[in-house]
Amino acid sequence: MFSSVKENFIYKILLQHKRKIVFLLCGSSIVAFFNVLYPYLLKILIDTLSGEERPMILNYFQDNTFLFLIFFVFLIAFVDILDQIAPTLLNLIRYKFDFSIAGTSETLLFDKLKKLDTGFLENPKNQNLIRSFFNLPQLINDVLGFATGNLQKIITLGMLFPIIAFLDIRIILILLLFVFIQTILLFYRIPIANKNRTQTEYIQTKISSIRWALFGRFDQILALNGTSKFLKKYYDLREKLFRTSYPIEKQTERWRLSDWLLDTIPAWFTMTFIGFKILQGDLTIGDFTLILAYTRQIQNIFSTVPSTLNLWSQFFLDYTRINFFFHLKPKYRMIEPIYRGALKGDVSFHQVSFAYPIFDETEAYMLKEVITQNKKQLAKKERWKYEDDEIKEWEEIFSTNQKKPRLVLKNINMVWKSGEITALVGRNGAGKTTTTKLSLKNYTPTKGEVSVGNINLDYVDPSDVRNAVSIVTQDPIFFDSLTLEENLLLGVDKKPNTSTIMKTLKRLGVGELVAKHHKGLDVIVGEDFRCSAGQTQLFTIARVLFQDRPIIIFDEGTNQLDPEHEATVMDILQEQKKKGKVVFIISHKITTAAKADHIYVMDNCKILEEGNHQELLAKKGLYKKFWHLQVEKNIFE
Repeated sequence: MFSSVKENFIYKILLQHKRKIVFLLCGSSIVAFFNVLYPYLLKILIDTLSGEERPMILNYFQDNTFLFLIFFVFLIAFVDILDQIAPTLLNLIRYKFDFSIAGTSETLLFDKLKKLDTGFLENPKNQNLIRSFFNLPQLINDVLGFATGNLQKIITLGMLFPIIAFLDIRIILILLLFVFIQTILLFYRIPIANKNRTQTEYIQTKISSIRWALFGRFDQILALNGTSKFLKKYYDLREKLFRTSYPIEKQTERWRLSDWLLDTIPAWFTMTFIGFKILQGDLTIGDFTLILAYTRQIQNIFSTVPSTLNLWSQFFLDYTRINFFFHLKPKYRMIEPIYRGALKGDVSFHQVSFAYPIFDETEAYMLKEVITQNKKQLAKKERWKYEDDEIKEWEEIFSTNQKKPRLVLKNINMVWKSGEITALVGRNGAGKTTTTKLSLKNYTPTKGEVSVGNINLDYVDPSDVRNAVSIVTQDPIFFDSLTLEENLLLGVDKKPNTSTIMKTLKRLGVGELVAKHHKGLDVIVGEDFRCSAGQTQLFTIARVLFQDRPIIIFDEGTNQLDPEHEATVMDILQEQKKKGKVVFIISHKITTAAKADHIYVMDNCKILEEGNHQELLAKKGLYKKFWHLQVEKNIFE
């Protein structure tokens, strides 16, 4: 399931920064050298001062021990300073490099996202899968940190093992024995810890939900006179959490003590063993200091084995997910030659049938492999409830993609004419919004064709289709952390001046809301500026006017508006149609649809009726029923 090396996304990213990577690896090697050098210099100084050894360098000082002491102290201090400065410089360089490599990773990520069909991205079932793809920059940085950090450890061990083995190999054997024991205990504990965590996380999630209700919505609980039941539920869960977590806490403390013993016993053994060697005259006090320092370094390195294994499993998890992402293929059709002209004119659906696409055979196989491999890796590492939930969601996605797709549009023939307002009404789930997705080329029809001005969209790049269409949905597209002006001008090619923007906002009834704020259009949405759902919808309608595209779609685009503002918007749409634009409205408000020049009625994935308001009333079909339920019945009552 994995790519060849040259196609591998990690290889592509790291290759662009190979010189910096080599520099970081060399820096890690230097840091490892300083880690080993400092205790060795200390050993020489101690042995010289105690008269155990007479190093050759002492000849340069004409046996003047005092001068030698001053020189060696300065040398040790210099090495010590370098030992501190080198990692600091390396970390700062690494920090800058992380930003650089994250930029490369994100470019690769967004380039791939732009090639995927919008339909895959907007599908709610795919949201967690998509979110995992955004781990790419962090994955690359973690891989590099993992490589440099472990290279440093390997070089340190490569220098320390021969030195200690030369003094006495039994010390190495004892250290390796205890590391082996700790590793076996680690693999024994992981499934137990995961089971314990699952039990407590489930209860903690329920407690958090009730705490949120108690602290955030206590007034509503009081209004319902439900405080007694709520508090009883809360205290019962807290008691259950204590009964569940206390034995786990005791077990954790036992494990902590055993880990401490396994870390400490080798040090006790080393001190005792080297002490006897000194008493027998086989080793010096400097050797004692050196071995203890090196033993501690080795133990510190080996103590990271659990976290290293855990991190390696996490790398593998992230890699398999992102590798799957880079193998996804867009589901829309692109037929050569690609049409590059401007799109305008009637939007036509000709014998269109559509079923939402599923993964092809290769993608389905890869997703199954991702699920299988993730399950295996999660069994080897500390895992959290959200990771198990992700696996369940992916299994559901895989299961859904094994089923035969169901048609959600059947033989649709429909025309949205330029210079007219076209409306589409129907029951929930009839397929109304799906028609807008096809017109945006979020998907391509399973059968039939969608065209704009007699240009089949199969011959048009999706980005060119989007450049021709403005859309307002029931959930307005508005982003926090951007200024109001930045939000209003998203997708706008020619920026209007401030006067034009304010004039449009004033007509829509939100101009005063902006004018009274001291930052005006520079106000930050979500920080300095908050507005109601209806006001947000009016701002997105203003954006449509600034985009000035030939096709305007309102998919429940006035559902948040009061009658007065809706009337204003309908007047604006009448003006837009007079400019020769296509105006298409989906609405559950039959009074809104009634203002259209042509109305289609949809039911059970098909076009059931069409005509203008009066014609459809005369047919006494579903449209007439909607009109009776929403208008006539209310009048008579």
